[in-house]
Amino acid sequence: MSTTQQPERKNTVVSTVQNASATGAKGGKIAQIFDYMACGGTAGMIARTCVAPVERVKIIYQVNRGHVNYSNIPGTILKEEGFLAFWKGNSAAVIRVIPYSSLQFVAYEEYRKALVTVSDHATVINLASGSLAGLTATTLTYPLDLVRAKL
Repeated sequence: MSTTQQPERKNTVVSTVQNASATGAKGGKIAQIFDYMACGGTAGMIARTCVAPVERVKIIYQVNRGHVNYSNIPGTILKEEGFLAFWKGNSAAVIRVIPYSSLQFVAYEEYRKALVTVSDHATVINLASGSLAGLTATTLTYPLDLVRAKL
């Protein structure tokens, strides 16, 4: 056993946020927010596009409940409409999800930075930051969902 002691790691969330705040991003806080928004929007776009085939099958199943077997839907789509039909309607969903994901990502990071000063429990910080970020993103993008539903 080694006799040297390693430094105690109190809280990685606190140290990560403090290091990020100390170094800053190129161009300051505004540039950092735009970077977070770009990352959040890109992540949302990629995630929505990856899930699109499953969503398409789910919607067809919901519309035709009782008239079609769930396991036959992917084969039917592929045979009748082609491979790209799995992503039919994805562009509208991506347009809706980009602002939501961007705002959620930025809000999470900002809430986390603020909550680090209040608590040093990583679980509490992450839970509260995620909850508040979801609330913020939903509140700010609700008008977009309302307009989409009216169309």
